[in-house]
Amino acid sequence: GKYEEGVHFFLKAIGLGSNDATVYFNLGNAYRKMELLGDAADAYKQSLKLKQKNVKALCNFAVVRQNQGRLNEAIRLVSKAVKYEPESEEIKIFMQYLQNLKANRKQ
Repeated sequence: GKYEEGVHFFLKAIGLGSNDATVYFNLGNAYRKMELLGDAADAYKQSLKLKQKNVKALCNFAVVRQNQGRLNEAIRLVSKAVKYEPESEEIKIFMQYLQNLKANRKQ
Protein backbone atom coordinates (compact mmCIF):
# COMPACT_ATOMS: atom_id res chain seq x y z
CA GLY A 1 0.00 0.00 0.00
CA LYS A 2 0.89 3.65 0.07
CA TYR A 3 2.47 3.51 3.55
CA GLU A 4 4.77 0.67 2.50
CA GLU A 5 5.79 2.77 -0.51
CA GLY A 6 6.44 5.71 1.81
CA VAL A 7 8.60 3.59 4.11
CA HIS A 8 10.58 2.36 1.11
CA PHE A 9 11.06 5.93 -0.13
CA PHE A 10 12.13 7.31 3.27
CA LEU A 11 14.50 4.40 3.95
CA LYS A 12 16.04 4.93 0.52
CA ALA A 13 16.59 8.63 1.31
CA ILE A 14 18.20 7.69 4.64
CA GLY A 15 20.35 5.09 2.88
CA LEU A 16 21.52 7.79 0.50
CA GLY A 17 22.73 9.83 3.45
CA SER A 18 19.74 12.00 4.33
CA ASN A 19 20.01 13.09 7.94
CA ASP A 20 16.91 15.27 7.86
CA ALA A 21 14.52 15.31 10.83
CA THR A 22 11.55 15.55 8.45
CA VAL A 23 12.50 12.31 6.68
CA TYR A 24 12.59 10.46 10.01
CA PHE A 25 9.36 12.15 11.11
CA ASN A 26 7.58 11.03 7.94
CA LEU A 27 9.05 7.53 8.30
CA GLY A 28 7.66 7.41 11.85
CA ASN A 29 4.26 8.50 10.57
CA ALA A 30 4.22 5.77 7.93
CA TYR A 31 5.24 3.11 10.45
CA ARG A 32 2.60 4.39 12.91
CA LYS A 33 -0.13 4.13 10.25
CA MET A 34 1.04 0.55 9.58
CA GLU A 35 0.87 -0.09 13.36
CA LEU A 36 4.60 -0.89 13.50
CA LEU A 37 4.94 0.96 16.78
CA GLY A 38 8.50 -0.05 17.65
CA ASP A 39 9.77 1.11 14.26
CA ALA A 40 7.70 4.30 14.55
CA ALA A 41 9.20 5.01 17.98
CA ASP A 42 12.74 4.55 16.64
CA ALA A 43 12.06 6.91 13.73
CA TYR A 44 10.55 9.59 15.98
CA LYS A 45 13.51 9.29 18.38
CA GLN A 46 15.90 9.90 15.51
CA SER A 47 13.82 12.83 14.25
CA LEU A 48 13.92 14.39 17.72
CA LYS A 49 17.70 13.87 17.97
CA LEU A 50 18.01 15.97 14.83
CA LYS A 51 15.37 18.56 15.76
CA GLN A 52 14.67 18.59 19.49
CA LYS A 53 11.80 21.07 19.46
CA ASN A 54 9.72 19.29 16.79
CA VAL A 55 6.33 19.49 18.48
CA LYS A 56 4.58 17.29 15.90
CA ALA A 57 7.19 14.56 16.37
CA LEU A 58 6.84 14.82 20.15
CA CYS A 59 3.06 14.46 19.94
CA ASN A 60 3.10 11.63 17.40
CA PHE A 61 5.75 9.81 19.47
CA ALA A 62 3.45 10.29 22.47
CA VAL A 63 0.59 8.63 20.54
CA VAL A 64 2.88 5.66 19.89
CA ARG A 65 3.84 5.44 23.56
CA GLN A 66 0.18 5.70 24.56
CA ASN A 67 -0.67 2.85 22.18
CA GLN A 68 2.15 0.82 23.73
CA GLY A 69 0.66 1.39 27.18
CA ARG A 70 3.52 3.66 28.22
CA LEU A 71 1.42 6.56 29.50
CA ASN A 72 4.08 8.15 31.72
CA GLU A 73 6.42 8.43 28.76
CA ALA A 74 3.61 9.79 26.57
CA ILE A 75 2.87 12.46 29.19
CA ARG A 76 6.57 13.36 29.43
CA LEU A 77 6.75 13.82 25.65
CA VAL A 78 3.63 15.99 25.54
CA SER A 79 4.99 18.05 28.48
CA LYS A 80 7.94 18.96 26.28
CA ALA A 81 5.58 19.89 23.44
CA VAL A 82 3.60 22.16 25.80
CA LYS A 83 6.86 23.82 26.85
CA TYR A 84 7.79 24.53 23.22
CA GLU A 85 4.27 25.63 22.15
CA PRO A 86 2.50 26.85 25.31
CA GLU A 87 -0.25 28.60 23.32
CA SER A 88 -1.40 25.41 21.55
CA GLU A 89 -4.86 24.41 22.74
CA GLU A 90 -4.63 21.14 20.79
CA ILE A 91 -1.54 20.05 22.74
CA LYS A 92 -3.11 21.07 26.06
CA ILE A 93 -6.21 19.00 25.23
CA PHE A 94 -4.01 16.00 24.35
CA MET A 95 -2.17 16.40 27.68
CA GLN A 96 -5.46 16.50 29.58
CA TYR A 97 -6.64 13.39 27.73
CA LEU A 98 -3.47 11.48 28.69
CA GLN A 99 -3.70 12.62 32.30
CA ASN A 100 -7.33 11.49 32.44
CA LEU A 101 -6.34 8.09 31.04
CA LYS A 102 -3.67 7.78 33.70
CA ALA A 103 -6.07 8.81 36.49
CA ASN A 104 -8.71 6.33 35.29
CA ARG A 105 -6.12 3.57 35.11
CA LYS A 106 -5.35 4.01 38.82
CA GLN A 107 -8.98 3.48 39.88
